[in-house]
Amino acid sequence: MFHKLTLTIAALCLAFSFNAGCKKKDDKDSKTKKTKPVSGTKVTANPDKKGPRIKINVDGKGYSPSKIEAKAGDAVLVFTRTADTPCAESVKVAGIEGKTKLPLNKPVEIGVHLPKSGKIKFACGMDMMTGVIAIQ
Repeated sequence: MFHKLTLTIAALCLAFSFNAGCKKKDDKDSKTKKTKPVSGTKVTANPDKKGPRIKINVDGKGYSPSKIEAKAGDAVLVFTRTADTPCAESVKVAGIEGKTKLPLNKPVEIGVHLPKSGKIKFACGMDMMTGVIAIQ
């Protein structure tokens, strides 16, 4: 009896700790926090969504590809979330204000203007899943 109770408590603790890492924060900082560029470069929004399309799949393991090489100038990041996991529900791109919601199995385009050089980070809302764009 003691061993069953101990195993049950251990299983509940493990499940709770796994789930706690992906929950959304309700505080004001998590809603307004901006992901910072990796190396001091600055990306800007491209509302016209012109330029080459860079397809990025988002699943329970993260972003694929997570490392992207791109040329400076206009580009469109096309995120498609394929897993129903809370950590993949939104993405934030360094230098662009706020988060973009990612509906399940629907591509979402984010127009960006990439600087002449450097690296730009993108991440889930809690920075648990990350990726980077290396500008050539």
